[in-house]
Amino acid sequence: ASPPAAGLTLRGRLLAPLNGALLTVHNTEPSAAGLTVHCGVNSLALPCVPLAGSGLTLTSLPGTPADTSVVGPDSTLVQGDLAAVGLTGADRYFVAFFGMRPVTYQHQPAAIQIDCSGGCSAATLNTALERNPGRPLWLTGAGGLTIDADIGTADAPALVIVEGDITVSGPATYRGVLYSRKTDWRWTVSGAFGLIGAAIGEGTLQLDGAGSTTTLTYDLALVTRLRTRYGSFVRVPGGWRDFTGT
Repeated sequence: ASPPAAGLTLRGRLLAPLNGALLTVHNTEPSAAGLTVHCGVNSLALPCVPLAGSGLTLTSLPGTPADTSVVGPDSTLVQGDLAAVGLTGADRYFVAFFGMRPVTYQHQPAAIQIDCSGGCSAATLNTALERNPGRPLWLTGAGGLTIDADIGTADAPALVIVEGDITVSGPATYRGVLYSRKTDWRWTVSGAFGLIGAAIGEGTLQLDGAGSTTTLTYDLALVTRLRTRYGSFVRVPGGWRDFTGT
């Protein structure tokens, strides 16, 4: 319902990569103001992104300094619980993007649930995407996702909600939107990994992996395709009839 404008959007913040892992976040989309990272960070004492020299590179519109491509802290991303209606702060964050409660989205007719308690591979996702075009995938369980091959294409990007961490055995490329329900999301990367589209997390994100390189590139066309062509279709009241007449 409300697509992200930044390559990486986090309810928490981006932590410094570990063990020499390198991360580049790239956004040269004028309509998105070239935003690279958008974070909540509920304390001014905590930086939205790690300090320079920590393995992070930000690239934005030509002539735009890297630090101005970061938005945060943004209190709208870290709203508190609404106990009266049974919504946690994380649930409200989810609703801000998808327009409905997580449990409603997960059980909509179009959503495909995959049990990843023991981990899921790229082959599992690609098979599900091929058999269920235009449908989002929800990976349940803490086993997470292992990306050992390309996932998604420009014409058929992936929309995946994951409850576990990400392990990458590159070279590999993910095309689409990747959303995490974890409060402490971790990507363990080996080799080179590219994510084209956008990544969204309900907490912090940290990369690990000696000698690894990860490039996250915001792609408005992929995000728009997911927004307008994926999910469930419902009948608008008064907009359909099953009879003919004169």
